[in-house]
Amino acid sequence: MIRRRSTPLRSEGFSLAELVVVIAIVGIMSGIGIVTFSAVLRRERANAIASALAGWLDQTSRSAPNVGQTCTVTISTGQLSAGDVLASVTPAGCAQPATLTVPDFSGGGTARVAATPDTFFFTPRATIATAGNANPDVLLRMSVADQPPLRCIRLTGALGILEIGRNTSASSTRATCDQWNDI
Repeated sequence: MIRRRSTPLRSEGFSLAELVVVIAIVGIMSGIGIVTFSAVLRRERANAIASALAGWLDQTSRSAPNVGQTCTVTISTGQLSAGDVLASVTPAGCAQPATLTVPDFSGGGTARVAATPDTFFFTPRATIATAGNANPDVLLRMSVADQPPLRCIRLTGALGILEIGRNTSASSTRATCDQWNDI
């Protein structure tokens, strides 16, 4: 004779309510993580552009006395995509490479660049000059996808002292950086 249990079997596992709560919590945490990650990604892309341009400008300023000629630097302004020319120098011997391009960001993205002025000169005497030379200061501003943060490069004084700055809340290249020597 087969004996039957009088109590039903208990199911092992989670209830529907428990699963819904867990999925909701995971969804909220994922949403927060994606927003934070996109801000970090924009910051690092802006840092990459600013660091590449600052290094290239430093190399160009140091090579002008060695070349024995005035090195004319031209900064491309406006919205630039990966591979577009960011800066160029003439004569070509002033920097290697003679043109600096916008880094290739995986997943696309554009950089917005502003420069005041967009053409300036490194002289053989290791000084900086601008057209008219009334004010030799140069200010370069850049952001990624017109979103914060803003990065700046400033060449000040006759010697063209190079400083890198940031503004973590501004996205417009019409704004200026409020924290200098700190990326």
